[in-house]
Amino acid sequence: MSRLYSIIFACVMSLGLIQAAPLGAMAMMTKDVVVDSNGKLVHSTFGDCVRTKWDVGTEKCKVHNMIMKMDERIIYFDFDKSVLTYTEKQKLDVLADALKTHNVTKVKIVGYTDRIGTQGYNHTLSHKRADAVKHYLDSKVKLQQSKVVLRGLGETNQVKACEGVKGHDELISCLAPNRRVEVETDYFDTTK
Repeated sequence: MSRLYSIIFACVMSLGLIQAAPLGAMAMMTKDVVVDSNGKLVHSTFGDCVRTKWDVGTEKCKVHNMIMKMDERIIYFDFDKSVLTYTEKQKLDVLADALKTHNVTKVKIVGYTDRIGTQGYNHTLSHKRADAVKHYLDSKVKLQQSKVVLRGLGETNQVKACEGVKGHDELISCLAPNRRVEVETDYFDTTK
């Protein structure tokens, strides 16, 4: 059956009935709808959404709203702290509301630190940060344990290196984007 779909798709593409997806387009797990790298739906020349699985319906795509953009799902922490600030709690409140209204099958909560400190200390601190986010979301949504993946990755995946920055306070300020927890959702259902 999948061979038939491949043949049909190849024919449709060769006839130009579907516009090629922009570079960076990816299939998100939203009812198998293809979105581009900016999170916008990819449409055929007829205005229908492009899906990764066969869909006999000809309905137009529903408005596609991602749960939250990536920058809204990054929770930042003060230096050497695992306590949520008021501003970051506000972000988590918005995320908690979105989790309540979407069919989320898995939530990944991954904590990070900057490079200041020992590897062991940073690993522990990153896990405490991830745990703080999980507990806050639990207080708002009551996440099922089976749906949550919690990790602390320490100083891995630095987003800002700050090479050549002089002075301790300047370095702490420069490395602020590395002190974070990223919250990812594996599946959300926003279309029919």
